[in-house]
Amino acid sequence: MDVEKIYKNPLFLVLLAIGLSVVLQSLFLLNIKDNPNLYFNGNFIPLWTHDSGLYGFYAKELISGANLPFTSEYMPGWLLYGMYKITPFSLDQLMFFSPVVISSFVIIPIFGIFALFNLQRVGFFAGVLTTISFGYYYRSFFGYFDTDILNLFFPLMVTWGLIGYSSTNNRLFILLSALSMLGFSLWYHSYIAVGASIVLMWSVYTFIFQREHLNNYLIIIILAIPFLHVNFLIELITIFCLFAISYQTFFTKTKYIPYIFLALLIIGAFFIDFNLFVQRAGDYIEKVQYTKLANLSFLNTLSTVSEAVKVDIDKFSMLVSSNLPLALVGLFGFVLLSFKHRQFLLILPLGFVGFLSLIAGERFVLYGIVVFSFGLVYIGHELSSGFAKYQKSILTIFMAIISYFYLQEIISFSKYKKPVFNQSQMQTLSKLPKNKDNFILTWWDYGWPLWYTTDAKTLIDNGKHFEDNYIISKLLFSTNQNLVANASKQSVKLFKEGRKKGHYKLMSYLLKNRSLNEALKLLKTPSESKTPVYWYLNNRLLKVANVIETFSNIDPKGGKQKNASFLAYIYNTKYNSFDSKNGIFSLQKGKLHVKTYINTQTKKTKNYEKNGIYLIQNKTHFFICDENIYNSFLVQALLLHNVDEKLFQIISYDDTSMLIKVK
Repeated sequence: MDVEKIYKNPLFLVLLAIGLSVVLQSLFLLNIKDNPNLYFNGNFIPLWTHDSGLYGFYAKELISGANLPFTSEYMPGWLLYGMYKITPFSLDQLMFFSPVVISSFVIIPIFGIFALFNLQRVGFFAGVLTTISFGYYYRSFFGYFDTDILNLFFPLMVTWGLIGYSSTNNRLFILLSALSMLGFSLWYHSYIAVGASIVLMWSVYTFIFQREHLNNYLIIIILAIPFLHVNFLIELITIFCLFAISYQTFFTKTKYIPYIFLALLIIGAFFIDFNLFVQRAGDYIEKVQYTKLANLSFLNTLSTVSEAVKVDIDKFSMLVSSNLPLALVGLFGFVLLSFKHRQFLLILPLGFVGFLSLIAGERFVLYGIVVFSFGLVYIGHELSSGFAKYQKSILTIFMAIISYFYLQEIISFSKYKKPVFNQSQMQTLSKLPKNKDNFILTWWDYGWPLWYTTDAKTLIDNGKHFEDNYIISKLLFSTNQNLVANASKQSVKLFKEGRKKGHYKLMSYLLKNRSLNEALKLLKTPSESKTPVYWYLNNRLLKVANVIETFSNIDPKGGKQKNASFLAYIYNTKYNSFDSKNGIFSLQKGKLHVKTYINTQTKKTKNYEKNGIYLIQNKTHFFICDENIYNSFLVQALLLHNVDEKLFQIISYDDTSMLIKVK
């Protein structure tokens, strides 16, 4: 057996790179494997991002025999379902382990792109480096089963096809690019912004460098087929028909093709819904603060989501290449690479989308990472090329040093990252009585995770949380538990009633023929609904309590915020302390007089001055608030377990969460 040939075999190198990537990413496991609070039923807790609950839920539906459409909404669920059917692993195990393996497939197009220029070793290291870049890793690590695990793979497959055809004129690359774009449209519902930017760049590239290549114009049309959003089979057949045309002599020799292309482009523009792109881009860039419904203004959730907050240059550098110096070197390296091989200019759309994170939010960083990983490895290649005898060793050592910095971010991340629910919280949720009609009210962050974990329905969730946030926020901060109980039952009853009449949101149904005051008055009335309704409360809600309160602390008629209440959830550290003798709470930047102090661990309660804050101490935090927040349903139920037993029944609780049934 020729060992040298095996080591040079592209398939072997790709598999080796994927294996190395998985091993390096598994450093995360070393820091969490001994923590018993991260296991449930003998497995790692499967949900480490809230959105993965949706796709796990879809997979459970498919496993139980449901017939879900084969569209981007359900595709990750179908992938989980397929893996569940053909592997011996449980769904929980697949949801936890598979993201790291699947996300490593991005190495395939990266290696393929560099192999076109006989730079296989560069492609090997660039692929591995991309997967351990923090901006990629933290959106594809263990337990992060979300569309992001393939959201870079598909655009790079498209680009591989374009670079391949541009470099070799091999028409099979056209098919690779077209099918990859179709796959991207099936996988990710918001693909069109990235897809359109790739097509636009190919158009510019064609105009500048290859305007005489008539097939380039055909490629533009083929790549735009998925933008039409017609039946999948129609799109697939159309792609193959257009691909067949590229082999026809009359096509490649007709001087009128550019004009035909222009005409088709204009006609096609009438069939493409550009609003999908404009609206989504506008949401992230403009970050409209309010949404409108029935001439009323409600707070827009996107304005409060952390991933939609623009990042500064230091954080951007950390996400793409660990630190600013490496980011600058990587950027310089990519410029050199593009000068040497102009085909790499076709990577620029991904880089541009990545740089959008500086104004639109960090979720876009993922796409731009390849610019920096490509550039860093290419710099190493160029530096080592002057030492032909030791080039491989020098490049390997260079990459080992760079990887060290990258892996420090992963190790640090593993020390503070926690699953959506820990073991004790999972045990609390496991006490939910089995009933297919169960309805759980909570803040939208926990919607999809509760779908997967409990099979219950929710009023708001991670995808549907617009104006209905107003109702949940109102109830969480209401000081009238009788109102909370009535409105909880009534909200679920009216929501189910509205869904039967085609209303996606409760507020749209409530406000159809009612004023806001009439709608709120209706929610206060008792309901005889038999639907089991529960509240799930988690201490993490206290960390964002000030944000949650802003949703209800608004005048919908005028769209203006009222005076915010005083509240904060603070870690118990050396920088803060409580003087129990004098009732003084000391912070790093000042002191606060305490009216009432409560320790939920020792059950100690002490009253001080008439004027002052309420201070509630638990195992790890201090919660400080004014009287109105202290008397709210959220604080009384979650922190003090003080609920009206005529209205509510505490089903289960632990140190950080509780499940309550509305009687």
